[in-house]
Amino acid sequence: MAITGLNHHFARVQDLERLRRFDCEALGFEVMPRPLFPFPGHWLGVNGKIQWVAECATDGASVDAPLSIGGSIGRAALGLQPH
Repeated sequence: MAITGLNHHFARVQDLERLRRFDCEALGFEVMPRPLFPFPGHWLGVNGKIQWVAECATDGASVDAPLSIGGSIGRAALGLQPH
């Protein structure tokens, strides 16, 4: 398989609004539509394509605590093309 690009990057953060403000105001990201998950988060993107997926560490949980869904604390999803 060949890597065709970065699909999105995920991070779990303590201050979701601070991440959104910085990424949107300083870096030019826009808030993208996101399903109504049972936990707070943002999908941020550029030119209509999601680049960042962020989940908030809630109830005083550490950013190192297990995620609501999924597995790792931070991850990147790659676009792949079969040979």
